[in-house]
Amino acid sequence: MNQDDPMFCDFSGFKEVTVDSKGRVVIPKIFHENILRESGSSLSVSMDVSQQCIAIVTKSRWEKQREALTSDASVNLHVKRLKLGTHEWVEMDATGRILIPKALRTMAQIEREGLISGVGTRLELWDMNLFTTYYAKVRAQSNNQENTDSESRMSASETIETLDL
Repeated sequence: MNQDDPMFCDFSGFKEVTVDSKGRVVIPKIFHENILRESGSSLSVSMDVSQQCIAIVTKSRWEKQREALTSDASVNLHVKRLKLGTHEWVEMDATGRILIPKALRTMAQIEREGLISGVGTRLELWDMNLFTTYYAKVRAQSNNQENTDSESRMSASETIETLDL
């Protein structure tokens, strides 16, 4: 997607969030403008393909992902299962809250304290403890060695990169 395209949605930054007793989370204001401009209040939520977090994308972005997943026969079945099988639509209310389905919260192990991170064309909702563990692991790997080619050879990783999931 081209940055000059009025439908281009670029998320960056992160904010700590709290999941309330009903499973709602407030999307931080720093992300509202891009969401409202691109898709109004409709958002797609689904499990991430490679990490234990919930991917949140705008309506137009989800339609492009869905088309790529369903039209390409070479897409790994596990990737299809995670993205299409866990997908749900949610509506952002006037205060910026969305209801995260209980099944997704359970799979992502999100209980109360979380983090929403802007990652280019999508947001990620993480359990705070899992994100802290993930961050420490990534830091340790980068401190111990240069990037290896072994991770990039995984078919699911190739699919993720190719489809920009």
